[in-house]
Amino acid sequence: MRNRPSRSVLESLIERFPISETLQKIILNTGWLFIDKIVRILFGVIVSIWVARYLGPEAFGTLNYAIAIFNLLIPVAGLGLESIIIRNLARDENNAREILGTGFILKLGASICTFIIAMALIWSTEHDFTVRMSVLIVCLGLIFHSFHVIDYWFQSKILSKFVVRARVGALFITALTKVIFIILELPVIYFAVAVLLETFLFSIALMIVYYKNRESTRSWTFNWKTGKATLRESWTLILAAVPAAIYLRIDQVMLGQMVGRDEVGIYAVAVMIVESFYFIPVIIVSSILPALVRFQLHEPEKFNKSAIDYIKATTWISAIIISVCILFSSEIFLLLYGEEYNESVPVFTVHILSLLSVFIGYFFSKLCIIINRTYINLLSAVSTAVLNVILNFYFIPRWGALGAAAATAISYTLRFIIPLLSNDIRSIFTLWKSVINPLLICSILIGMIFYFQSNPIIQFIIAALVVITSIIQVFNLFKEYVGSKNER
Repeated sequence: MRNRPSRSVLESLIERFPISETLQKIILNTGWLFIDKIVRILFGVIVSIWVARYLGPEAFGTLNYAIAIFNLLIPVAGLGLESIIIRNLARDENNAREILGTGFILKLGASICTFIIAMALIWSTEHDFTVRMSVLIVCLGLIFHSFHVIDYWFQSKILSKFVVRARVGALFITALTKVIFIILELPVIYFAVAVLLETFLFSIALMIVYYKNRESTRSWTFNWKTGKATLRESWTLILAAVPAAIYLRIDQVMLGQMVGRDEVGIYAVAVMIVESFYFIPVIIVSSILPALVRFQLHEPEKFNKSAIDYIKATTWISAIIISVCILFSSEIFLLLYGEEYNESVPVFTVHILSLLSVFIGYFFSKLCIIINRTYINLLSAVSTAVLNVILNFYFIPRWGALGAAAATAISYTLRFIIPLLSNDIRSIFTLWKSVINPLLICSILIGMIFYFQSNPIIQFIIAALVVITSIIQVFNLFKEYVGSKNER
């Protein structure tokens, strides 16, 4: 009797539902992506908290300064090829080896050039040996990042479970390595090596799972004609990706250059907690995106209503998170990081205010893609990046990490203001009051929570009101969504 291949619990559960094989595959793939995000957030944040407590603000700031530079360089080294390679692989499976080989060489060449130029700039502007070496070690990961074309192949096949296993395995080994470094009381440069190790191990793991799927990198070929055609398409994606990387990471780089590495450490721990909530809009949008595409083509009224409901739901959800975080910010940081990071508390309470802009801005970026107005995303990214840099130049010398948080909270509002300047996006929201009212109510109440921080009793009463109201509103929206789905 032939043995059946071992199956995961997730696969066995989904197979119980009477849906098509294609839909099963899509749901399973999405499930693996969600598992990946949750594991990386929980595992990564827990270990990062331990590392932050061990290193202290200055050394932890040095490490995050190096990581911020690495993240700024990735869009340039990646050449915006991800979406194009995935699309080409899905369109032309028979030509996969040429597509992957060409993409790999392009990314490798761009990574090497980017690394050399970046190191030349760092060596000419930075005189601290520890900072130099930390940046050098972390940025070596750009070379291994070229192997992510294998990840694109799995994405084109809707087989993300292999990538998730590879990434989680690399994360686990790296986390264990960091724990050993803490026990051995090693300096910050070793933790930079751990960051590089994660990138290296993920590349090796990708190659292993690629080989297990009966594929080989030895069969890859390079075609200059294909490369030129790919680069002609990718330049606009690079223009959009670079500003996005700037407004996400430039604050830590500017803090390191203008104030000092200890301020980067104070700022980094606050950002780490805020960014752990960023997966929420990704999950919600991923769940409703197929329906939105269908509604936009055939049922415009339902498309408009779904967009309005998303804004309402995420407004109330973000209000809950922001209120609770402001209310218990001191307790959160004392519990997680200790008294050494007390200065991060006001930075966190200001930075968390950007959460609503992130939630709505992410949705607007997907709406622009659905209605074929991607230039709005580029304009939004560039505007946010420029404003962020300008505000950082003004705020950081005066208020340090707190100024960088304020610059982020203010500049991120452009992520949903700029799209609303377009008639195409604005016309979707036919019922303005149903969107404006929750936004105004939540903004006013959160402002009151922020204002009454010196009076804990009033602050607690307002926060409780926000949380209770938000839960009721989200529950009503969910009940309405389930009811309409049952009717269909």
